[in-house]
Amino acid sequence: MGNVLASAQQAASQLTNPDAWKAYEEDLRTWQDTCEAMDQWEAELSKRSAPGACCLAVYWCQMLCALCEAPYRIGYHLMMWCLGFLLTQCFGRRVELLEVHAGAHAAVFYLYLHVTPHMMLHNLGNPCEPAYVYEEDISL
Repeated sequence: MGNVLASAQQAASQLTNPDAWKAYEEDLRTWQDTCEAMDQWEAELSKRSAPGACCLAVYWCQMLCALCEAPYRIGYHLMMWCLGFLLTQCFGRRVELLEVHAGAHAAVFYLYLHVTPHMMLHNLGNPCEPAYVYEEDISL
């Protein structure tokens, strides 16, 4: 119990020690300056690595074609989901593979209906800062 009390008294004395506070505030300022410098450096690198007009035009055309293709993909997965559900019901739920395929088409249908168009529209509006599906985020 004496060690705990001594540790608590030492911690309390560090909190009220003006020199300890000055050292803490100096470390805090140094950390904030470092973070600000890192943010400026990352912004500069981002500007330097931005794609050119030709690359942006190609990317924009690809996103536009993918957005035009989305209704066909939605319709395909909706039909496969319905067909899988009907076949599952016809066989009395004895064929698990049909249920799995119907569930997979239902999941992809949901993604194409609710997620993909919003992401594509975002990417068309922000070609320099697109949202990626398959790429890991490695930013700090």
